[in-house]
Amino acid sequence: MTMMMAAFLVLAILLLLLFLLCFPRQFKPHLHIPSLHGKHVLITGGSSGIGLALAHHCLLQGSYVTLIARNADRLSQAAQSLVHGNLSTSASGVNGHSAQYSKDRILLKAADVSDAAAMSNAIAESFSWRPIDVLVCNAGTSVNGLFDDMKISDLETVTRINLLGCVYTIYAALPLMKARSKRHPSSIVIVSSLSGLLFVYGANMYSATKHALKGLAEVLRFELLSDNIKVSLVCPGFTETPLLDLADKHVIEGNKIFFYDRDYAEAAKVVAAKTMEGVKQGKFLITTSAAGLMVRILARGFTPAESLSDALLEIFLLVPLRVATHVWFPFAKRLIKKQQKQGLNFKE
Repeated sequence: MTMMMAAFLVLAILLLLLFLLCFPRQFKPHLHIPSLHGKHVLITGGSSGIGLALAHHCLLQGSYVTLIARNADRLSQAAQSLVHGNLSTSASGVNGHSAQYSKDRILLKAADVSDAAAMSNAIAESFSWRPIDVLVCNAGTSVNGLFDDMKISDLETVTRINLLGCVYTIYAALPLMKARSKRHPSSIVIVSSLSGLLFVYGANMYSATKHALKGLAEVLRFELLSDNIKVSLVCPGFTETPLLDLADKHVIEGNKIFFYDRDYAEAAKVVAAKTMEGVKQGKFLITTSAAGLMVRILARGFTPAESLSDALLEIFLLVPLRVATHVWFPFAKRLIKKQQKQGLNFKE
């Protein structure tokens, strides 16, 4: 009898999951921000990679955009690529129109996210231009190598940009956003990485700071429950951005344990589109790939799935994935030890 009940329960879950996957429109999520048209989106690290792709996507949706980055020349080049419609991430706009944007919809602010005073000024000036509806903390960097080969200055740089850069940005913007968010739904978007849910071999401080961003996002999510400000933690996988160019032999060889192949890296424009769709829905944990789905299931912690269909899918996959980790772990150890014996972990 017990076996029959268990079989019936599994069958019911599978049928419900099949129904939800086949008829998703019956369960449309409530949109925290129904449209980005006319909204002001501020993006740090906006001169290249995911940040620039996010700017492009938001402008296509009719947003106003502030781009913040350290290098004024690169910011100017990024703006020109948007204004003249020659951005490599897209060749056409909405309804067949050219993807060109007037300069009055783009504000550029050259500032170092690791400088609290500079970020405070940049945020205040951006807010005075237009109130910020979506704050995207995207700036990040990595210095690769084994931990005991790293310079103290490199450890500090990665920590200041990846972690404190996000902290300073949110700290400066939050009082301004809270002052109007009760009537204007707003969002804070923290761009982390799948390495914030597992790890990237050879990029120790990058992984550590991305893990820290998950903790920051979880705390802020609850602190802002009464302020109509949603927090989204975005965790893309390997993405085709300039950051991948920083990958050294440790990252390239070591992450073969995750079947890393740059040819299959995600496109920045795909990450940007999935990110903003999740932000509009008010999702907390946003992944952008099949690998992200698996990692998300294993690393959720106390964060529940945000829809019934997601919950059922994750419940269905959790046990097989946990079993798979026991197969993967010995494989990963053998591969890393083999590489270490070959001298890949020693200075040239």
